[in-house]
Amino acid sequence: MTVVTPPTLLDHVVAHHHDYVWARLPFVVPMAIAAARRRGDRTTRELARLIVELRPLLLGHLDREEALLHQAAAAVTTRLRNGMHSDHVAVIALLEQMRDLAGNDYHVRDGADPTERALYLELARLDEHVHAQINIEEHLMTWWQHTAGRTS
Repeated sequence: MTVVTPPTLLDHVVAHHHDYVWARLPFVVPMAIAAARRRGDRTTRELARLIVELRPLLLGHLDREEALLHQAAAAVTTRLRNGMHSDHVAVIALLEQMRDLAGNDYHVRDGADPTERALYLELARLDEHVHAQINIEEHLMTWWQHTAGRTS
């Protein structure tokens, strides 16, 4: 059995989860806006609004986090960890609102056009990736806090 250490997790987060979000999120916003414009109902407009709100929050978080993840554990302050945790809570709250609007399994509604179908597929994948990413990052922050406590 392979033991996964926090540096290995760091590489995994940046190489797989962050890269996925960096690559896909910019395409989700225009899909959401197009789907909302075509369908024109309150649900789709609200979903598009939440996705537009999520984009700068999540991409800004990735920028800050990638800088933070490359610091030594001792240099990562409680304030910085708390800031990252606060971002995670805000992102999860937006994803939960989106999932509530789109249906818990992102099941495409009747009458959806190809853009709306693609949007729901992307949202399901994004939701899964971001939740996995946050779980790993929270684990890393706990490890850092524990490691910093042993060296203090």
